[in-house]
Amino acid sequence: MSGIKFKGDTSGEILLETPAVAGTNTLTLPAETGTLATTTEINNVIYKNLGTRNFIINGDMKIAQRATSVANVTGGNYYTVDRWQWVKVGSATLDMDQSTDVPAGQGFTNSVKLTVNTADTAIGATDYSYYRQPIEGNNIAQLEFGNAYAKTITLSFWVKSSITGTYCATLHNNDFSRHYIAEYTIDTADTWEKKTITVVGDTTGTWATDNTRGLILHFALATGADYQGSLGWQGDGVKLGSTNQVNWLGTTGSTLYLTGIQLEAGEEATPFEHVPVDISLNRCRRYFLKKYLSHKLVVVYSNGDTRGHQEHIGIMRDRPIMSGERLTDLGNNENVSWGVFTQHSLNFSSAGTKINAPTDSWKLQAIAYEHQYGNVDGTIGKDICLRYGHEGGAIEGYSGSLNLIAINIVGTVNFDAEL
Repeated sequence: MSGIKFKGDTSGEILLETPAVAGTNTLTLPAETGTLATTTEINNVIYKNLGTRNFIINGDMKIAQRATSVANVTGGNYYTVDRWQWVKVGSATLDMDQSTDVPAGQGFTNSVKLTVNTADTAIGATDYSYYRQPIEGNNIAQLEFGNAYAKTITLSFWVKSSITGTYCATLHNNDFSRHYIAEYTIDTADTWEKKTITVVGDTTGTWATDNTRGLILHFALATGADYQGSLGWQGDGVKLGSTNQVNWLGTTGSTLYLTGIQLEAGEEATPFEHVPVDISLNRCRRYFLKKYLSHKLVVVYSNGDTRGHQEHIGIMRDRPIMSGERLTDLGNNENVSWGVFTQHSLNFSSAGTKINAPTDSWKLQAIAYEHQYGNVDGTIGKDICLRYGHEGGAIEGYSGSLNLIAINIVGTVNFDAEL
């Protein structure tokens, strides 16, 4: 097979080869001078068919395991759409909703809607507010941040706000010793606008590449003077925005919507990576999983010990914290310290009618067991199993012989391994 090779002045080459078939094939080029295809057009063809290029999980706000609407949020936790957290210091409170208000023609079905419930009109020097997603170090290792091979990344997103002006998006490493501040402008109130920010990779600093926080993306809502810094990469302490950042929290009822958030390697923003909902849900469940309980279990009791139903929960980022919901009829929830094998437990007391226990002093315990997954130290993940049984010791009223006890469990258990 013969061909023609074109070499660039410095590097790179194009090879045109004749087809390995009989006959004549003609390639006709346009007679006039012009561009056959731009870099962006080529990237759009190539990258639209490549998956998992977005470092952001649930950037289309489609998954909301915890709730779809929460009112008067005080900050500091995960509330509605998965993997997204509102953090603040100050007096403001928010309403948070998974919304169906989306930019037209982009293929989105959901956004997150933030609404100021209680305004903070005077942001103090030590006050701040931001909406963020921490990204696991395992997922950003390819970016090579912290050395000479650091790759350029591009952030793109859709935003709509009732408050126009200058806003900031920032990137941080795990200990906040390195940060990048970029400004973007909301030009028209209550109108969807797409924003794109390209960031040259950071060649310094320490960037985790295990199952801890590797990179954190923040969307600033308000920043006090102590948290205002210069644009670009800096290492001068925790900075969350520039001096131009608007105080979005200053007006009761102000709204801000976000969707289509994508962070990817490269100098161009490619079309948003729409992934199947089952893949997005499973990625979210690595960090948070809501387990619905509606079981009738048979627990085997013999000589002061019990063995019950066991089920596989899944591979999570790290050992999760368990908490119960809608279990008031079953008694109190109890968190205990992690042990070598029994990693976390949640006790359901026999109060009420949901558990058919032999006596009021009997308790059922759900125990999460952890196994290292993928490597010796478990920094790829932890394989979690859930087992039900008596919390230990003899069951009052039963001794010696083998017994089968039927138990009803109704409610939910949350497994939280967020960053």
